[in-house]
Amino acid sequence: MPTTLAPPAVATSSGGLGPELQTLLLSASAKPLSAELLPALDWEALVCGAIAHGLVPQLHRSLAAMPQGTAPVFVQRGLDEQQRSIVQRGLRLTATLLEVHQALTAAGLRALPYKGPTLSLQLYGDPALRDAVDLDILLPRDQVMAGAEVLARLGFVPVRDYRPEIRSQLLRYRAEIGLVKDDLLVELQWRLAPKYFSVELDFEQLWQRRSTITLRDRGLPVLSPEDNLLVLCVHGAKHHWGTLKWLADVDRLLQTSPGLDWNAAMARADALGVRRIVETTLFLCAQLLETPLPDLIRDRLRTDPDISRMGAQVQADIAAGAERNEAEHHRFQLALRERRRDRWRYVWRLVWQPTESEWDAVRLPRALAWLYPVVRLARVAAKALS
Repeated sequence: MPTTLAPPAVATSSGGLGPELQTLLLSASAKPLSAELLPALDWEALVCGAIAHGLVPQLHRSLAAMPQGTAPVFVQRGLDEQQRSIVQRGLRLTATLLEVHQALTAAGLRALPYKGPTLSLQLYGDPALRDAVDLDILLPRDQVMAGAEVLARLGFVPVRDYRPEIRSQLLRYRAEIGLVKDDLLVELQWRLAPKYFSVELDFEQLWQRRSTITLRDRGLPVLSPEDNLLVLCVHGAKHHWGTLKWLADVDRLLQTSPGLDWNAAMARADALGVRRIVETTLFLCAQLLETPLPDLIRDRLRTDPDISRMGAQVQADIAAGAERNEAEHHRFQLALRERRRDRWRYVWRLVWQPTESEWDAVRLPRALAWLYPVVRLARVAAKALS
């Protein structure tokens, strides 16, 4: 039977999770709010935390289930206003998702929406129940520029200058291009993270394993539950799980996917070299949200000291609201990778693979674009010596 790890300890003055974070975690996992926590709440901090962690819909729903007057009037009004904004944005994003996906499909492109409003619909069935800010669409790498042309015909404008002389390097080293229209951002992605992150999902396999949801009487392709689990774990890890919404998404995915094939999911995690990332995410979900996990996962989490250590670090950062500097960020990312070759690739690629900074700093003609890795090395060396 699924079981959970021990829940987080009640906050203490020495630095555990404060009452505001505990309340947000209860909201995130759709559990009743604790009457014992309410008198200790800093309501303004609670609302600010809900906004920062992307949990306004969950907190709004939780307070609506409490007796009237539980929250001060100014808090309820503020949350109502925030929720109205989220609902309006969610409806706009959903309409734009349909428009964009239909246009890409009509152009013969294989577009696989994920995260954003797609995840809201997939996990909650309602864009109002999850805070989404943009559209994310996976495409095969060789279809990305064609996809950008399709969006341009819809009135979308690139967020930066993707000039012809850098496009081959952009596709080789980076992960996405962004286009915007009426303040709505669409990101066309061909990998989950820049190449130095060393997580290469095979689009063909994602496409073959895809599921389908129905949106306004139309079928919309989405990631399978197993692939979605890996994608959500990797996305959260990239950002140190600093936003609790990312853990809530994993919790909700597991709650709504009772038939998830754990053996297949973990086999794919092993093949990608992200088992430690997945297990750290699951550890955090179990600790903070009391997410039920199958015995095979629970036993692994209990016996791996690296998972416990890294999970404790993340919990401490969340409790303190701490942000890691660049060096700390990269050290932590390296610690999350179980394969030595992935750690070496991360470091080597990070040092020499060019980024938008190099393309903006030095405008080389197409014939000399191959020199951008040299520009990158020079800039990294100069920064190290400064």
